[in-house]
Amino acid sequence: MTIKIANDLSKYLNYQVLHRDVEDKESILKKFRLHNSLVLVCTSTLSAGFDYSSVRAVIHFQSAYSIIDFAQESGRADRDNQLAKSIVFISSSSILSTKRDSKVQKAFKLTYLVEKVCRRRVLNAELDDQHMTKC
Repeated sequence: MTIKIANDLSKYLNYQVLHRDVEDKESILKKFRLHNSLVLVCTSTLSAGFDYSSVRAVIHFQSAYSIIDFAQESGRADRDNQLAKSIVFISSSSILSTKRDSKVQKAFKLTYLVEKVCRRRVLNAELDDQHMTKC
């Protein structure tokens, strides 16, 4: 998600926004951790290094920059082994129009995000080059 879209979405939804240009990141994260804020609109700035156990959902408004970014961002939920969801709002045409991805990456994103498959198996094949027989 771009900074502009994050800012617009945060204003529309009336929730805090977090991205690289936000001045008071620590204050925003502290409120979120203390449950003073239940929703946080953010860019990929929150992916790596954010380890907060009670995130119940990660909602993607656009395609992540890469499948590794997507895995990192989705992995913000379920840190306490409780039920959590990763929800993606994206059209298949927007995946195909992404210029930064190779044909293989586009095909992988389509398989992972659109088709009815075991996503864990697809991710494992892409990230670890291992093919699981069961999910």
